[in-house]
This record gives sequence, structure tokens and C-alpha cells, in this order.
Amino acid sequence: MKDALGWGDERDLSGMIRRGDKGVGALLGFMKHYIERGVDPGLFEGKLERLMVEMGKFLNGTTVSPSSPSFASAAPILSTHPASRPIPNYIAVSDDDDLEIKITAHPVSTKRRPTDKTCLGYHLGFPPGKSPHASYPFMLHQTQNLPWDYSVEGDRMTLRSRLCTKKRAPDMERCVNCHELQDNNTLRGIQERIEKGVNENSPYAYHGIAGLIDLLKLKKNNIEFHRLRGLNHARKLLSQAVSITDHKRLLTAVASGCVQRVERIVHLGLKQKQGIAAIINKIKLAADGVYKVKSYTDRERFLSTLLWRLGGARVGGILHRALGLPGISTLRESSTVPSLTPSPGRPRVEEVMMNVEASLDGVEEMVKADSNIRHMVLMFDEIATEKRIRWDQTSNMILGACREHAEKVSLEFVNEGVVEELLKMVDVGEVHLAAEATVAAMGILCENHRVYPARPVLVSADCKRETGEQHATILQTVLDGIAKSPAPSIGLRVVSLASDGESRRGSALVQLTMKRPLSTTSPIYPLLAPLELMNRHVGDDDLTADKDWKHVFKRLRNLLLRSRGVVIAGTRITPDILKAHLRAHGTSSEHINAIFNPNDLQDVKLAFDMLRDIWSLPKEAPELSNPGFKRAREAIWVLGRFLYHLVFPYLCVYLSLSDQLEHLSAAAHLALTLYAQAGKDFLPTLLYSDIMIMIKNVFFCVAKAKIDTPEGTFYIILLGTDRLEILFGILRTMIGNDMNLDILQLLGRLASTLDVAKILALFPEWDRGPRRLRLPGLDLTGAEIPDASDHLSPSHWKGSTLLKLVSLLTSWRRGRARAEEIYPDAITVLKQLVESGNDLLSPNGVYLFEVPLEQDDIDESVEMLEAHIPIPDEEAELNHDAQVEVEDELIEFALDASPPPASNGSLSASPRKFSTTISINGKDISKAKVISMMTKYRRTVASLDRLKRVRDVERFTSESRPDISLQPSPSSDRTKSLLVHDPITTLLACDSSFWLCIGEVIGIKLDGQAVPDIDHALLPEPTVSVTFQLLGLRPAVADDVAGVSTGAEYDWRTYTTMEKSFEVPGRLIQVVNPETAVVPSKGSFYLFGSPSLMALGSLLLQGMSVEDLKRVPKVLSTTEYPYREPTGRLLPCFLRSFF
Repeated sequence: MKDALGWGDERDLSGMIRRGDKGVGALLGFMKHYIERGVDPGLFEGKLERLMVEMGKFLNGTTVSPSSPSFASAAPILSTHPASRPIPNYIAVSDDDDLEIKITAHPVSTKRRPTDKTCLGYHLGFPPGKSPHASYPFMLHQTQNLPWDYSVEGDRMTLRSRLCTKKRAPDMERCVNCHELQDNNTLRGIQERIEKGVNENSPYAYHGIAGLIDLLKLKKNNIEFHRLRGLNHARKLLSQAVSITDHKRLLTAVASGCVQRVERIVHLGLKQKQGIAAIINKIKLAADGVYKVKSYTDRERFLSTLLWRLGGARVGGILHRALGLPGISTLRESSTVPSLTPSPGRPRVEEVMMNVEASLDGVEEMVKADSNIRHMVLMFDEIATEKRIRWDQTSNMILGACREHAEKVSLEFVNEGVVEELLKMVDVGEVHLAAEATVAAMGILCENHRVYPARPVLVSADCKRETGEQHATILQTVLDGIAKSPAPSIGLRVVSLASDGESRRGSALVQLTMKRPLSTTSPIYPLLAPLELMNRHVGDDDLTADKDWKHVFKRLRNLLLRSRGVVIAGTRITPDILKAHLRAHGTSSEHINAIFNPNDLQDVKLAFDMLRDIWSLPKEAPELSNPGFKRAREAIWVLGRFLYHLVFPYLCVYLSLSDQLEHLSAAAHLALTLYAQAGKDFLPTLLYSDIMIMIKNVFFCVAKAKIDTPEGTFYIILLGTDRLEILFGILRTMIGNDMNLDILQLLGRLASTLDVAKILALFPEWDRGPRRLRLPGLDLTGAEIPDASDHLSPSHWKGSTLLKLVSLLTSWRRGRARAEEIYPDAITVLKQLVESGNDLLSPNGVYLFEVPLEQDDIDESVEMLEAHIPIPDEEAELNHDAQVEVEDELIEFALDASPPPASNGSLSASPRKFSTTISINGKDISKAKVISMMTKYRRTVASLDRLKRVRDVERFTSESRPDISLQPSPSSDRTKSLLVHDPITTLLACDSSFWLCIGEVIGIKLDGQAVPDIDHALLPEPTVSVTFQLLGLRPAVADDVAGVSTGAEYDWRTYTTMEKSFEVPGRLIQVVNPETAVVPSKGSFYLFGSPSLMALGSLLLQGMSVEDLKRVPKVLSTTEYPYREPTGRLLPCFLRSFF
């Protein structure tokens, strides 16, 4: 349009004016098109001004100046809103009209107006239906410093910058400052709020007049709503004034505290649909003692039963009278506690059958109704008992003699001579009073808390003199009794025999569960046959052995406390090395001393803390560490991965069953590899075998469950003997932890523990068990889960345990892949074992349970009695007054107690009744009292220490000395101290000659106690000994010394050899400070020069006396020692002397 209409020049437009579709009509359509689409009409004004002047000339026949004021009024600036635009003073012309164009206009002067270049300002447009009077936020000009002013003419609003120059910019309708207002963020926000509306929570200044009016209407409606609502509430309150009075009476009665179990009175009243007045009347009667509620909740019944069982009848009576809980008679009527049959001598099948029937009473229907309850574990463990004989009125037998030798005397109490003969045999040592009892219990594998607690089936006195073969007959008797009991008829089957690490039972389990390889016709064979390296030996009915996983954790900690440590990848890891690495990782000395405390070997939580600390160590050692430290850190990391994969699946409640099997597979393959390399130096054979048996049993039990209950679930935490340990813990709570039960008391209370175990399984939040037995639940990151129960149970498990989602082969192979990733040497070792046909229990080609142990293959991890731990005299004196002797509180129990009724469908008839008295010198005396009188002066004075008292240790005192291994090192200058991982030199005897050797310190002892470091000046002391690991030595090459500035001086370097360690007196070693080299592809090592080595050898030899030379360790010659050149020639410079 600029070019066509002559914008900026004086072109003659008279020849361009035409009418029709290609003239003024077309121009009108063109403008209409764009104006309807939002283009500002003011943009056309300047461009059409000259055209309209020329059209006026045609109308009047005169020349009109474009700047005439009258013309300006004829063409005002148009608003953006079509409805608000002023109507121009011209006549619309039809294209078909033949008449001449007639345009009505005011006369326009031909002179240019003086304001034709004046800035027109910025036009602010408004959407349809809105105007600046109602929508523009005028108040913002007062609250904010806006850079423009405004003017409103009709519905048109014009903004002018406060910096406006009053003159148009070239090719623009306004000045530059006014034009830039369209980019102002504040103005853009105003335009956006005008179009989309303002939030009602915005400050009032942002609202236009219309918005403020809307807010006022909204607030008015809210005020009216709340006013009416308040009136309605007032009316309701007034209508209920009478009822409030009764509720106040109820509140006063409850707040008085004079009524027990008031909530039950209210609950019962509401249940009977009584009104408030009737409930208040019952509360008053209850306060007067006239009315007593006989309705109890299940929670109240369980709580009352629990405290009655733990505290006895007197505690139960107090609860009834003080808190209104159910009375003893009510609890006894609803109790289903079985009555166990004792085994006075060797256990018999019939006795086991009756105990199985009694233990399953009450759960038979639940087991029958659930098709996924089919398997159970038979658990065995021992509990310490008081050496005391008792009379059992239900069988008329004398209890307390050991089963091994009880057959030498008569135990049926028919006259006083039976007791006299028994005591005589005890005196001569042919019969023994039992110091402990073997307890066998069934543990059903299911998630039902009423079913899975341990159920005792055998209590047998033991003197610990049985052989493995004799003990195997006891286990077989229990198996036979279960097989002939009602258990198989309801679908229950024993799938494993569980025990702790007791060696005698281990031998018996081998005889019963390692009879033959798994038959190819077995239903579980297809699931287990593809598992390479899995041992497939089983017993009858594919029976397998199991070891308790908590005992395994404790034994691993005890193993790491032994001074000789363990060997991993040719590196010996001793307690001193572990302490050094934990200190380097930032672990406090107090924590290290606690987890390495050798005086507490049965603390499960302490064992877990140590194992977790080890697996939490990073693989990379600190950058400035010496080569020995870095090499040991790599070995510790491998050990930590083994411990992690062994412990984690039992504690991480978020793992699925497949994940648990994968972790156990990784632990099994790692242990197999490390044992194949180091043998008993890695793990004692017994401990290694128990770990493999435990892992094997998990896979076998899962395979059996997949066949028998494919739609069921499986919890590996229910394996082992943990549920039997729970019963023992409850027993200790009942009797106190400072005394033992005799056999008769054990029988009476063991059945009650089943009731307690079921209640605590239902309400785990009630229990806070012994700290020493508590293991925390873990999440996937290894962090402890707060507020977990002391004993993990199926109710705590979050991961999937569905058997149908488990593939044994997949989990087994993935676990092996993990092990090979952790320890690359496992790839070769495991491949060779597979090719040679070995398995987990035959890493060397021979089954470990078939060969005798070597003389030095000692399992130091087995829990040792703590009798050697002395107690201070002061503590003994304090305990003396609190000593509680075990009295015969149940002498008259046999006279008062009534025989238990026989169970429905019992295997035996109603129990026989025996006389409770015996005639002595014509006088009837209670049998229980006769035994008490005849054994009154046969007791020994027990120790004042609780733990020793429980073990029946006699009272003694001994002086103790402080454990210097737990004291901080007095050495302040570590440069003058010998530390673990430091290099040393000494002499070794080989082939009748003395040879120089280089070693790395792995342990230091001072006066028989392990210490982390020792001052150099103390090494010659006779009480100092140093344990070191032999390092290899070979000629250095150019790459070895490339990073050393004085590399020409060093021609020998160390390397790791097959593990060989020696313990020598401190005076036989020489401390050295060699150059350390670090090569990325070879790791770190020490560098030596030949002159230095020869000087060290001479110095050592000259400094040793004849007696010292006799103490030099002797070794056999190998390809690695004495040190050789690459050609194999012995180096004469290391030869120091002949014998």
C-alpha cells in the first residue's frame, strides 16, 4: 500500500481513483478483511489520507489540503473493537451503482496540519465484551511506578510513555519510547490478566472495577452462608441440651477412674442397644462392685494368658483382681496346652508318637484345610538342666538320669531301694545325672502364626557321652515316632533335620542324610540335576540335613577372632589386619574393641555387626597405602562379598525368594573356590561343610515345596533351629536367667512356651527379646529397618515368596556369575571342579564327611564355654546377697496336680493312676519328698556368677589381668613402631642352610596378647612375637622401576606367593623401609637392591645367637623359595650359613 498510494512522495493519485471490483470497492474489501481479523485501523489512516483528499476533489471539484483540520475530524483514529469504532463521514458506494461517487466530508484545508507528525501513543486493545473502564487496573498506577500514562476516549484507551518525544518515529505511528511499551513485561501481564481474568487471591490493585465488584459479591455470599450456618448450629445445640446433660454424667463417671474395663461396659451396652442412661447405671453398679463384665476381647484373653504363662498363677490372679482381666480358671478352661510324655531312659517310638499327637492338637483342622501346608523341619538342640532327680507321677518314673546309662538301673519308683541304687550308681560313675536335655521339636513351614511355632516332641536327659552312631539312633527314633503318628495322615512330611554346629549331632546327621545320591526317579531330581557342583546326597525320603543360620553367623565371627585368621587369595587376614583396615576406614576404636571382644562368643547381634563392618569396607585402599595394605584390602573385599551374600538373604525383607537363592548360590560358589585354593586355611572343614549343608538344604527344600505345594510360599528364615531357640528364650523368662530347670520342670513348662510363642507371633510388637539374639531386618541398601521384631517372621517379609515364580537353575547360574565377577579366579577353578566331577562337599575329589580331619584342622569357630572368664571379687561379693538357690518348690506338686485328660482319639488309654506315697518304716511318705530328702546333702556350692551357675560350675575365684589387645597403643610416633602390613626381613632354614626372606607383618603379640603395633625398641623382648607372611622376590624389569627416580639402584621386586606364614620372636626380625613402586597393570610392590639384601642378610646372621638360630622356622624348598633367578638358579648371595 505504501508503494501504490505514494507513501512519502508527492505522486498524483487522481488517475488511480476507479469504482467497481477493481477500484474503490476492492480497496474497501481489502481493508475490511484485515480489520475484522484484529489489525489496528489506525495503521491504514496515514496511508489513505491522500487518497481520501483526492476523492474529495472529485466530489467538490476543489483541491483539499491533506492537512485540513476538517478532514482530520472526518477520519478519526479507529478503536480495535468494531462496535466501538466511530462511523466515518462517508457514503458507502455499491459496485453496481452507475451514479457518481458522492462523499460527504467536511471541508479540508489544503495546508498540512502542524500535528500530522505528532506521536499517537500506544493503543491498548481489549477483548470483545470488555472495556478499559471495567477491566483496566487503574490502581496499579498508585501502587507501582509504571512508566506510562493513560487516556481514555470512549472505549479507546491510549498509553503514552513518560519519555514520549511527542513526535513519530520514521515509518511509525508513534515515537520509539511509546512503541517500546508493547515489550514491557508489566504491560504484558496486564494484557494477559485482562484476557484470561485475575486470580481472586491476587492483591486488589491488580483487579479492574468489574473484578472488584465480582469479589465483593463473592464475599457477600460467603458471609451470608456462614451466618445462616451458624444459626442452624445454634438451633441444633438448643434442641440437644437435655442429651448433653447425660453425656456429661457419663464423662464424669469414666473420668473418676473407679471402674475397671469401663470400655467393655460401654461396648456391651451399645451392643445390647441400650441408651445412655442405662449405660451410666451399669457403670455405677460396676463402681459399687455389684456388676462385673464377663465379656472379654481376644486381645485381653491373649494378654492375660501370656502374662500368666510367663509369671505364674500368682501374677495371673493379680491381673484378674487389679485390671479385671480373665481369671486363671477361665484361662485354663480355654487352654489347649499339650501334656508332654517324658523319656526317662532311651527315647521310645511310642513316647514320641504321643508327644506328636499332643503337640498337633488344636491345629490339625487348620493343617488339613490348607493344601499349602505340607512340610516341616525337625529341630534338635540342647538346654542346660539342673543335676537333680525327680519323680513323675504320670509314669511313676524317676527322671534326671542320663539316657546313655539309665538302662543300668531301674527307674520305676516302686520302693525306696530304687532311689538308693540309682544314687549309688551315680557315686561310682556308672550312671550320670543329666547336665543338659536334648529337645526335639517340629517346625511346620507356613506363614500362619498359629501353626509355625516350634512344637516339642522329645525331652531326653543327656550326659554328653554319646557317640555319633548312638546319637543317630536317637534321631531315627524321633523320625520313626513322627512317621507312625497322626502327622502323615494330615499331610505333614519331615523334609530336613536341623541342628546347630554340635559335632556329635553333625556326625549323626551325616549318617541319616548322606546315605545315597538322589534317585533319578525322585520327583525333585529334574529340578536339582542341572545344578552343577550341587551335592545330591540324601537320606530316606530325600531327607537332608540343615544347620542353623544364626549359629553359622556366630561361628564366622568366632573364626575371624582366631589369631591365625583366614587365607583369601594367598593373603592371610588376621584380626590385627582387620582392625587396621577398619581404623583406616574411620571406624572408632570403641566399636572395633566391642566387635572383637573375645569374651562374648554367642552374641548374634555382635556377630552381625562385625560381618557387616567387613563387607562395608570399600575395595580400593587409601592411595598412600603400602603394597601389603592394598593387597590385604582386595582380599578382605572378597571375604566381605562372601559374607554379604551369605548373610543378606536372611535379613533383607525386600528380597524375593529368587533373589535369596541367587545370593546363597553366589556365597556357595565363592566359598567353594576359596576352599579349593586354600583348604582349611580359608575355613575349617567342619565350618565349611556346615555352610554348604545349609545352602544345599535351602535349594532341596524349595525343590520339594515346588513339587508338593506349587501354589504356595516358602520362607527360608523358618529353616534352622531359630524357632526352638525362641522357646528356650521363653523358658528362661519363666524361670529366670540365673538358674536351670530340672527335667520334670522342663517338661511342665516347655508345653506352656508353645502358648506364649503363638501369642507373641500374633502380637510381635509386645515382645522385646534378648539383645544377644536380636537380628535387625534390612532394606535393599543394607540399612536397618527401625522397629523390627526381635525375631524375623513371615509377617515381616515384603518380597515375593511365591514358589511358582522361582527357577532354581536360573538362580543357581546367576549366583555363579556373581561369584565369578567378584573373584575372576573362580572362573578357572569352578570349571576344573565341574570337569573333574566334584561338588560343594567334595572340593578335592573326596567327600569331606568321609575322610578324617587333619590334626591342625581345628574348628575354632565352635562356640566355647565361657568358664575361663574370671569375675572380679567385688562382683562376687555383690552377687552373694542376691544369690537364689534352686529350692524344691514343687515337692507337693504331684499331690495337688490332677492328671491331664486324654486327647480325643488318643493313642493311649486314660492315664494310669499311681500311688503318690511310699511306706518307709511303716509310715507313708510322699515319693517327691523321699527323693528330696535323699538328695538333700548331695548338692555342690554353685558359682556366684550367673553364666557359670547356669553351666553348673562350682564357685571359684581367680585373678584376672587386663586385655591389652583392647587398650589403645601407647606409641605416639608411628614411624618408630612396627605395624601390621609393614615389611620385615628375617632368616628361614631350608636344605640345611639359612636364607634371607622378606615378609609382611600380619600379627603382633605382646605377652601373648594381640596388639596393633609395637615400638621398635620392644622387639628384642622375649615376650614379643611377630607373625609374617612370606613374600616372593624376583628380578625387576624396566617397567617395574620406570616410576622411581633412582631406579638404577633397584634390581629386585616383591610379589605375592602362595600363602606361607610363620611366627617368630621379635628379636629375629629386622625392620626395613624399602622403596614402594606402583604400576597400574601390576599393582604396588617393594623394590630392593642386591647390596642392601646382602647387607641385611649379614646383619641378621651376625645378630643371632646359637639359640636364636634354633628358633628360625624351617621350610621345604619350592620353586619360589629360596629366591631364584628366572633361570631357576639359586642366588648364592642369599646363602648365609650352614648348620
